[in-house]
Amino acid sequence: MSTIHDFENLEDGWSLVSHFISNQILAIRLIMQNVEYGKEAKEKQERCISDIQAQLAGKLYMIVFRMQAIGCEEVAMKVKQILDMVVGQEFSGGSILDAILEKNNELNPNKKAFDEALAAFRKK
Repeated sequence: MSTIHDFENLEDGWSLVSHFISNQILAIRLIMQNVEYGKEAKEKQERCISDIQAQLAGKLYMIVFRMQAIGCEEVAMKVKQILDMVVGQEFSGGSILDAILEKNNELNPNKKAFDEALAAFRKK
């Protein structure tokens, strides 16, 4: 299986982008659903979300770097658009999470291919 350090083609790179975005956003949403009261609980929740956001930013940065290393500047710039959304926003609200998912779905050719295959399967 490819990693952010050694993938060699665009499909693997985009798959890693989707994998990390989906997993990290799911983790954030689960944390946001956990309702605990008090200042200490709120601070812990904010710290966890901030840590996940930083991890996602680091992983996307590595994918951008790797895309550039394998000569895919155009794709690297698309992934950087998503990275900029991750770095430049406050994750405490759910709307930015939806926007990041939408941007990935818009830019990611694997998502389009999956949707087409799923639609063809459903027609059968």
